[in-house]
Amino acid sequence: MSSPLQELFDRLRDGINSLRQKLDFNRDHYYLTAECEPVLNVLTPGIAWTVKGRYGETLVTRNLGVWDVDDWATDKDCDVIDRLHRVLDFLPAADGYRFRIYRTLGGLRVICTNRTVAYGDAISMAWFKDIGSKLLADHRYMAICGRQLCSRARLDPKPTEHRWRFDGPIVELAKNGQVRACRFIGEVGTGEIHPDLAQQIELHDRSTEALDSTKELF
Repeated sequence: MSSPLQELFDRLRDGINSLRQKLDFNRDHYYLTAECEPVLNVLTPGIAWTVKGRYGETLVTRNLGVWDVDDWATDKDCDVIDRLHRVLDFLPAADGYRFRIYRTLGGLRVICTNRTVAYGDAISMAWFKDIGSKLLADHRYMAICGRQLCSRARLDPKPTEHRWRFDGPIVELAKNGQVRACRFIGEVGTGEIHPDLAQQIELHDRSTEALDSTKELF
């Protein structure tokens, strides 16, 4: 039989856990995976699908390496590609690596196209985290990837109600559908696109209009 003190401790612990869970949900709910977000399209069961996230349609993937980078936002496109060449210089050329780089409103999105990532495998995750560290990828995004064993790439522009710092012409363009989530700026490396990733990359580029649209980033 538990003592009154133990019962008080248990209630306090349960209350703290309940509060923590609510805070975690409020903080991370736009990163939730298929268990909590409506699934829109399944590319490969258990591997890749799209969901209706808080900020729009999002690709959730358990084998494609995607990194969210915020610190390079002011670099010119050509400088970004040169810098990425230098950052990834540690990778053996014989491995034939290949990374696609996209400009986002807040920075960059980097996608590895020549090799898969097994998010439940320690060695594969170590590689994913090592690349993320060298790219200066957003630490919170990396933590979420490690916790949920997946990467995420938003396909839609963020809704105007979540862009509170913006007004004027860009908001009007967003309301009229004249904005996009990212813009392709180049590639680093010469490796072949992995056959298990080709469908996801094609979907990403088509859905974001990253390749040939003149729409603004938002």
